[in-house]
Amino acid sequence: MTVQNCEDIIQEWLTLVQKEFNQPPIIYSGGWYWTDPAHLNNSSKFSQYPLWTSRYHKTEYKPMYGGWSKPTFWQFT
Repeated sequence: MTVQNCEDIIQEWLTLVQKEFNQPPIIYSGGWYWTDPAHLNNSSKFSQYPLWTSRYHKTEYKPMYGGWSKPTFWQFT
């Protein structure tokens, strides 16, 4: 699967959810997945959506990825 395929699938899901609930969906991911060249290769296409990031370091959530400057939610446990 290419980055473009991943982006297309994600965009289709985000559009469907936003249409159904009239709210922008929250994207849940970790930098380890989002920056992987085999998945999204650090795509910034979805940075307008809220981000719930998983990063299990208690003092910071950086470095950020995907065009987000900070997460909406930070899961560290």
